[in-house]
Amino acid sequence: MSIRVPLIMENIYIRTGLCAHTFQLSGHIRPSQPWDQLASFGVLIYWPREFGWLRLYAMADAGSGGTNIPFQDSTAGLDRVCQDHAARREQVAPGKFLSNYRFLASSLPQMNRVFLTVEVDTDDEGFHNQVQQLGAADKQEYTHPIRLLIFDGKQFGRYIQQEGELSLILKPCTPLPRYEGVLTIDLGNTSTTAVTQDLRDQTYLSTSLKTVPLEEGRSSGGEAQPLVSAVRIDRIISFGANIEGQRRFPSLPTDERAGAIRFVAGERAVTNLSASDAGVVLGAKQLLSTQPLFRPESSSGADLSTARPEEPTFSLLTEHERAPGVVQRETIEMLHRVPGELLFSYVYQQFRRAQKGWPDDVVLTYPTTYSPRELLQLQKAAALGWLRAMGLPQSEENAQGDAGGDGTLQELGARVRQWLQNPDTPCPLIGLALDEATAAAFYYLYRRVFDLHGGLVRFRYLYPNGIHMLLVDVGGGTTDIALVRAVSPVQEQHNLYVEILNRSGLRRFGGDAMTREICRLLKAKVQGLIRRVRQMPNTPPPLPAQLPAGQARQIVEGYITRLRDADPKDELVPTRFDPNRMDEDNLQRRTCFHGLWRLAEEIKRRLSESAKDSRGRSVRLRDLDPSLLRADTSPLMAGILRNIPQQVQNTLINQIADTTISRSEVDPLLRDHLERLVQQCNRLIMDQMDKDLETGVGIDWVILSGNGSLYPLCREVLEERLCVPYVQQKLYCEEQNLKYAVAKGATLARMVERVPRTLQIRFNSRLCDLLPFDVGYHDMRTGRHRVLFTAMTSYRQLESQAQEVDLRSVTSGEAGWEGGQQLGRVFNLERRFPGEEEHRWEPYLSYEFKDPLSGRIEISYVSAEGFFRVMDRETGAIGQMRVMTAEDSRPVAMGGDI
Repeated sequence: MSIRVPLIMENIYIRTGLCAHTFQLSGHIRPSQPWDQLASFGVLIYWPREFGWLRLYAMADAGSGGTNIPFQDSTAGLDRVCQDHAARREQVAPGKFLSNYRFLASSLPQMNRVFLTVEVDTDDEGFHNQVQQLGAADKQEYTHPIRLLIFDGKQFGRYIQQEGELSLILKPCTPLPRYEGVLTIDLGNTSTTAVTQDLRDQTYLSTSLKTVPLEEGRSSGGEAQPLVSAVRIDRIISFGANIEGQRRFPSLPTDERAGAIRFVAGERAVTNLSASDAGVVLGAKQLLSTQPLFRPESSSGADLSTARPEEPTFSLLTEHERAPGVVQRETIEMLHRVPGELLFSYVYQQFRRAQKGWPDDVVLTYPTTYSPRELLQLQKAAALGWLRAMGLPQSEENAQGDAGGDGTLQELGARVRQWLQNPDTPCPLIGLALDEATAAAFYYLYRRVFDLHGGLVRFRYLYPNGIHMLLVDVGGGTTDIALVRAVSPVQEQHNLYVEILNRSGLRRFGGDAMTREICRLLKAKVQGLIRRVRQMPNTPPPLPAQLPAGQARQIVEGYITRLRDADPKDELVPTRFDPNRMDEDNLQRRTCFHGLWRLAEEIKRRLSESAKDSRGRSVRLRDLDPSLLRADTSPLMAGILRNIPQQVQNTLINQIADTTISRSEVDPLLRDHLERLVQQCNRLIMDQMDKDLETGVGIDWVILSGNGSLYPLCREVLEERLCVPYVQQKLYCEEQNLKYAVAKGATLARMVERVPRTLQIRFNSRLCDLLPFDVGYHDMRTGRHRVLFTAMTSYRQLESQAQEVDLRSVTSGEAGWEGGQQLGRVFNLERRFPGEEEHRWEPYLSYEFKDPLSGRIEISYVSAEGFFRVMDRETGAIGQMRVMTAEDSRPVAMGGDI
C-alpha cells in the first residue's frame, strides 16, 4: 500500500461515551506514482460493519475552499461515483463487500482537502472486546486500519486502482482513572444539576467549584445549562428471551446490560415529538417518592406484618425488541425507579466525558421534608444508575465471572451491589446525602463567611451571637422552608455550627405547579380562539384587559372553567389523557400535552426575565421559538389543526401566534399558594421565638433559592407579607446561583468533611432522620386534632414513644359508650407540617382491619418498615396500611388532567 495516513486521537478512555474528532487531510488522499497525474479520481473509504462502535463522516473541497464535495454512504451514491469514473461497481466493491463493510465514496480532484470526522463509541461492548483482545490497554494504544481505495477507468482508457490505509490510532485506550474529587447531583423534578470539585484545587474557595455540562450542545461558556429532567425511553431489548404476556422492566438478568434500554435524556427527549414518541417520562424524581404497594401474603390481608412491600409500576408504550430484528410497539410495565435511574446514569456518563474519570465519592441532595424511606429510594436509584453507567452488573447473580477492567472500579461495584442487598449501612458510593435546605444555606453562609477577607474572625466580630437565616427553596416539584442558625460560640473560636432549627414546605408546589397554571390558562385561550374561528355557539368572551385586583382569581378561574365545560370531550385542544391507557387516541393526546407543557415552560421563562420591571409584562406566542407553533414540529399544533377545516387553518394559526399571556393573568392563579407559603414562614419564625423567649429570634438573612423562585411573584409576595423588619434589605436572590446553590453547597459540605481545615464546620447531615411533620388524628369529642408524634422528633426516639388511643371516648364520649356497640374497621392518621394553620391537617395514612376494632389501639413507629403501625390492643390484629398523601399521586406532568 503506497498511501498511509495516521489518524491519532488522544484522551480516548474506555466508557467515556461518544468521542469525536475531525481530521483535516490536505493533499493526503491522492494517488501516488505511476498514477499521480490523474486529474480526478474516485475514492472509497471503508471499514467492517461489525465495528458498530465506529462511525465516519466526510466532506471535501478543492483545497482552497469553494464548493463542498460530499461523500456518499449509500449504494446509489457509490454507483454514481463509479459511473463518473467509468468503473463498474463489481470492480470497486466485489462480492459481499456491501454486506461486510460500511463505506464513504466520492469523486475528488487532484488537489483536495478532506475533512474526516471519526466517532468512537467507547461504551460499545464490541469496542471493549476489541481493546481487550488486542491488549491495547497494556500498550496504551489501539490501532485500527481504515481501508482506502483510489480508482478511475476514464483518463487512461482502462480501469486502475491504488490501495491505501488510514491508520486510526486511539490513545491510551485504558479504563478511566478514578476521579480525585467529589461529584454532587441535585436531581430535580424539572431540571437537574451536577457540580464537581477536584481535591487538588483550592477547595477552600467556592470559586473552584465546577458545573458539569449535562445538556449536549448547550454549554456556552460560564456555568453549564441545567439538564431538563426528562427521559424518553425509545426501546426495550430482550435479547431473545422467551417472554409470555406483558413485558416488565426490569425483570430479566439481561436488563442490567447498558444496551438493554435505549433512551434519550434532557432537552432532546421532549423536542420535536410525534405521536409515535410515547416513551416520554416527566417527574422522575416524584416517581421515586411514591410509596411501595403492600401485598399481604395472607389471603385475609388484615395483618401488615405479613405484607411485603412491592415497588409500584406505570405503563409505557415503546418499542420492544423481543429478538434481534423483531421489533414491535408494546405496553411495558415499568418500575417507578427506572426513569430516575436512567437520569442518574446519564449524569454519570456526561461526567465521565467531561472529567475523564469515574466518580467514587457522590453527594446527593434531597427535599428537606423527605422521609428515610424516600431518601433510600433516591440512593438506590443513584447506585443502580452508577452501576449501569459503569457497565457493571447490578446484582450478584450477574456478577459471576465479571472480573475484567479496572480492579478498583470492580471492587467498588461489588460493595455497591452488597449494599443494595442490605442497605442498613451507609452506601459506599455516596459520601454524603444532604437535604436541599441545609445545602443551600451552607452555600450562602460559606460564601458570606469564608469567601470574604477575615473569614470566621470577621463573622464572629459582626455576629457575636450568630445569625438566623430563613431559606425558601422553590424547586420544580416541591418548595422547602428552613429556619437556620449559624453561630461560632465564644468558647469555640475554631468551630462554626450550622443548625436547622425547623423546617417545612409545600410538597406539591414548585415550578411545575406554575407551569401547570400557565398550561390551563393558555389552553383556555386557544379553546376560545378555536370556538370563535369556527363560529361555535355559547363561546365565552375573552378575558378583560384589566382585571380587578380583588376579583382577578375568580375571573380567571371562571374563564378557564367555562371553556373546559364547553368542550366536555376535550376535542379542541386535546391534551387530557388517561395515563393508564396506551391506545392511539391517548398517545396523540399525551404528545399533544407535551407540546403544551413545553410552550408553557417557555412562557414562564420569558415572564421570569427582567424581574424588576416585569409587573405588567406579557409574552406573545409569536415571539417565542417558531418550532413551538409549527404543525410539523409541535405535536400541540398538529393536534389542534387535526380537526380544523383547511380553509380556516391559517387564520387560526395567526391568531394563536398573536395570543398573549400576561403576569396579570397568571399571578392570580399563583398568589394563594405563595401567600400560604409566606404564612408558613411567619409561623415558623413565631414558633421559634416562643421557644427561645430569652434571646429572641431576629432574621438576619432571607435567602430565596431554586429555579422556581425566578418567577417574580415569589419575591414580591415575600417582600409584601414576610414578617421580617427591613426584609428588602435582608432578602438575597442571586439569579446566577438559584439552581446551582444546592449542589454547590452540598459539594462544599462534603469537602469540609474530606479536607483537613484549621477550623471545623459542624452541621446536621441527617435531617431525614427527623420526623418532618406532626402526626395525629381528629378527636370528635373536642373538635380538634390530637398530636401523637411531634415534628423534628428523631425516628429512633419514635420507636420508644408508642401511643395508645381509646376510640370509644374519641367517637362518642365515655358517657355514651355501650358495650355492645361496634366500632368501624378503619382508623386514619393525619399530618401537619410546621408553620401550617391549625386546620391544615391532611390525610396521611389509613389502616383497615378485617374485623371491627375493639376500642383500644396502639400506634407505634417501626423503623424496619419505615411506617407507623396500628394494632388493636384487644385482638393483636394489625391494620393494613394505605398511604393517602398527595405527593404519592402522579407527577403534575404525568397526571393527564390538564
